[in-house]
Order: sequence, then C-alpha cells, then structure tokens
Amino acid sequence: TIISTNEGFMCPKDIGSRRYYILDLSNKFAGILTKEKKEHFKPIWEIAEQPELFAYYLYTRDISEYEAADFEETEIGIAVAEQGMSNTKAWYYRCLVNDEFYAEEQKQYVEGQGMVKTDDIIYRCGDLMPKVYLEKSYCNYTGSEWGSSKRWTQMWRDLYKMIPRKKIDAGQRLQFQRRHCVIFPDLETTRSFFLDGWGGEPGAGMGLSFEKDLGY
Repeated sequence: TIISTNEGFMCPKDIGSRRYYILDLSNKFAGILTKEKKEHFKPIWEIAEQPELFAYYLYTRDISEYEAADFEETEIGIAVAEQGMSNTKAWYYRCLVNDEFYAEEQKQYVEGQGMVKTDDIIYRCGDLMPKVYLEKSYCNYTGSEWGSSKRWTQMWRDLYKMIPRKKIDAGQRLQFQRRHCVIFPDLETTRSFFLDGWGGEPGAGMGLSFEKDLGY
C-alpha cells in the first residue's frame, strides 16, 4: 500500500520499524503540467498501453538477494517517529544521539576585557550531573520555562523507565554541595537499554542500532 500525504505527521511509527517506510519525495515535477513534466512522465504513461511488459519485468526481476529487513532509516522517518514520542522520550533520545545532556556555560575574568566566555562544560553519560541540569536541558528541548513544577515528577518517572535503574547512582551531592545528582551508565549501556528494553519491557525496543543507522 502506498500512502501519499502533505502532512508532517502521517502515521504512528517507531524508529527502525518496518510497518511504515517513509520517504520525502521531490516536488520538482509536481503541480501544473508543463512540456518538461510531460516529457518526464511520457515513458511512464506509455506503460499503461502495454501493462503486460511491465508485469513481465517485475515477475522476472532477480530478488534472490533481497532482504526486507535490511534497510536504512530515513531522516523523515526518524523525524516522524520523534513526533510520535512523548516529550521525555524525544528529549532523551536526542540526548543519546548527540551524546550530550547539558552544556554548562563557562566564563573567566580577563584583564582589560572583563568576563569572557570560554569552552562550555559538556555533561554526558558517565558524568555526575545535577538533576536541575537535566531539567533545564529538557526545557531547552521543549521550549518551556524552567521552575519548580509538578511536571518534574512525571518527567523523572518517565525517564527512569528508560534507564537501567539498577545501574544508576542517584542522590549524590559531592562537589555540587546540596544539589541532588545522578550518574547515567556509560553511553553504550544506556543506548542499548533504551533501544532494547525501554519501559521495563526487555526486547520491546525500537529496533535501531545507533552505530549502524546513525553513524556512530
């Protein structure tokens, strides 16, 4: 079945699933028919006059090495899947793709220039992170204002479902004094759990390999 649409979100899809394979097609030959477009589509229209030739081509095509499960996820497919995710899952997925949870701005005093911005401190899997940094990262992704809110209860409840809880250290304060902190497992472990067992359901992952499909 082929579905054609102009909608940005056209179907419920998980990344790597085979039920829907989404392509972002060119609009070069769309719209009002012109001489150029007529010449482009002429060979296709001629098929209608002898459909048996096209059928012969399909029936005799060698597909012995064709693997339906061997396909590359498309950018538009990933974008549609992200739209179907909850805010927490979409934000967390994007953090794992970029291997970055939060960038803490750094400044230092330079004589004659005052405070000058230096390289940010990037917090990744394996780093000790104050919970407030993750909440601010979530706000940056969703475009919402950070502040004390009951929504953090739901956000953390959703997030813990996607993290191997037995391997996460929580409640540490250390150099951050009274700030509650967390440490995610290493990137490979965290990604694998998200893909293969998020929601506490082993094997219910998205079927995506970060290394293979996203170039890591």
